[in-house]
Amino acid sequence: VGSAPPVTPQAPPADVLPAVPPPSLDELFSLASPAALGVLLKLASNVLGAPDEAKFRRVRRGNQMVAGKVLCHAKGEVWLAALGFEAAPASAGGVEAADEDIPLVTTISAAALRPVHAALTRAVDGARPSRVCVAKGWVVHGLCIELGDGSRCGAFLENDGSRMDLTDDAGLARRGGAWHEAEAGERLVAVRGRNSAMGYLCGEVHLVLSSGRTLPIVGENASVFGASFEYAVPPLDELADILFA
Repeated sequence: VGSAPPVTPQAPPADVLPAVPPPSLDELFSLASPAALGVLLKLASNVLGAPDEAKFRRVRRGNQMVAGKVLCHAKGEVWLAALGFEAAPASAGGVEAADEDIPLVTTISAAALRPVHAALTRAVDGARPSRVCVAKGWVVHGLCIELGDGSRCGAFLENDGSRMDLTDDAGLARRGGAWHEAEAGERLVAVRGRNSAMGYLCGEVHLVLSSGRTLPIVGENASVFGASFEYAVPPLDELADILFA
């Protein structure tokens, strides 16, 4: 009985790449904007709430929310596909529909949709305020919003007007920052207040939350307040930042 010759490991061909596992749902939706997340969560919630309701399983590509907030992104088709939405088969007769009239239909089961809905809920929660740090003197000089994913937005100013690092908790405290906790599920739906006539951020700002609560940050000297401002977050959108010029 002869022995077999030793086997020499062979390197894979140069044009063969190792398989890359598909992204998890959390990774997939981490790329979505807050506005896209709101629309996707609404679509998933509608189907789960009434799995046998045909109207919730069909949407046109030209739908204002779908086109303007989801399909405008490079990954929009992929996000919708995760919910099972695909182009419906062409109708008989050979007449091609315009892109905006093409219906997207999902036949996904409730069991398959639940983990997608859970991932979307986690992503939306990550884009909502978990707590707010505010600081004021004669006017407001600090507003930092910490989102559920730990990121922060807004602005804090030193006494000379220079911008501060929002991750510097000791610095925020030194400038008189006080933290306020948000309630579970609250989203910021509007911002209103008055400008400042002496610089810094504004004279006063009121954060309006979906629960009906309002968080007021009011400077101490109304004589240096300026014109009023107000901004409402559009339906299904989430706060991304509050910018000060």
